[in-house]
Amino acid sequence: MQSKICSILSLLLLNFCVVLLSSCSIPVKDASTEELTEREPEEELRPENLGVFKRNNEGNSSTGEEDATSVVSTLVQDAEFYVRHGELGKATATLERGLRISPNDPVLWHHLARIKLMEKNYSQAEQFAMKSNRLLKHKDFALREKNDSIIDQAKGH
Repeated sequence: MQSKICSILSLLLLNFCVVLLSSCSIPVKDASTEELTEREPEEELRPENLGVFKRNNEGNSSTGEEDATSVVSTLVQDAEFYVRHGELGKATATLERGLRISPNDPVLWHHLARIKLMEKNYSQAEQFAMKSNRLLKHKDFALREKNDSIIDQAKGH
């Protein structure tokens, strides 16, 4: 009889401990809300270095385009952060968000082509690099060369 009582008390004590511990909160780092600490992409990949900023007749950025360009620039930086950390899916989603804002931005299409090449999706890499080249309205030879390199690499596979 005494062993039964001990067993019951042990079970009750165990249940009490489980309930008590389950009510304790342990802070968990949520990756989806974590602040991105690395915001600077490599120098050559910055949109302002690739000629995507639009200018009005006075040489100043126009208000609406400036806002969109700023958002796109931030998204490109975020995508580069994800690429550096091997998160190609997140990088792709980030660039696709940028394309919803600015669908004719050749830099976004170029970065998307680079990611598709890394993923060994050669057909899409080639198509996206070609689209980036078609959207180049100015003589941005550096971006055209990079796109041509992606096209050549994709065709080689």
